[in-house]
Amino acid sequence: MASKEAREAVEQQRWRSCTLGLIYNATGNTITHVRSQAMNKLENGQWGVFYMSVALQEVDPLGPSYRGKDKTGTDYDRMLAWYNPLSQTPNAVYTEIREPRHYERTSEES
Repeated sequence: MASKEAREAVEQQRWRSCTLGLIYNATGNTITHVRSQAMNKLENGQWGVFYMSVALQEVDPLGPSYRGKDKTGTDYDRMLAWYNPLSQTPNAVYTEIREPRHYERTSEES
């Protein structure tokens, strides 16, 4: 990447809110990233990393959503969300487990 392009990329990031997250799958089963077109899978016992970057005026109420099974074989969706203001503390993280496709409906309704 040319230095001008690199400088422009850094300038763009200055006005964006970025979150780098680390997730560990200890469900006993494989989980699949629901909202990704690549449908990334995270095997049991694997670590995964995600990077979210949004312009300050953009809002996406849902973070990464994963689909998998619990130890009884029941399907579920798991959502990760966070509050990560640019220059304020405290930060907060929230996770929730619901029936399959719950977050797809929520996203379409909003």
